[in-house]
Amino acid sequence: MTSPGLRWLYLAAGMLASLAIVLAGYLLLRQKPPPVDPPPVSESASAPAADKPTDAAGKNKTSKLELVVKGGPGLLFVDGKRVGKLSQKSLTLDPGKHVIEVRGKGKRLKRVVLVKDGESTELIADIKKGRFLDE
Repeated sequence: MTSPGLRWLYLAAGMLASLAIVLAGYLLLRQKPPPVDPPPVSESASAPAADKPTDAAGKNKTSKLELVVKGGPGLLFVDGKRVGKLSQKSLTLDPGKHVIEVRGKGKRLKRVVLVKDGESTELIADIKKGRFLDE
């Protein structure tokens, strides 16, 4: 039979080994893989060059969308693709309808905007109020 002092030594070693195993498991499970964000859309429109409308001289027709976000920064999505964080942004888009979505402070603002050829369109989103200001 083992002495009482030796039993305590075995008990302490077993407890330390158990603690080390539990701690190692916790550290492995705590590490999360980095979030995978879709790559941001470039400043220009996402349509391929062959699909872009052209004028008689063969130049691409593009228009500007000036977007201002009030009430804090927000995430901007154009036609379902993430563009990035913003408080103010100028985008070059192809003429036509585009779905503009601003997300921030637990709110989602969504609007379909008609961008006309060669024109600049301004859109102001107020995240605190939860609406676009011209509504």
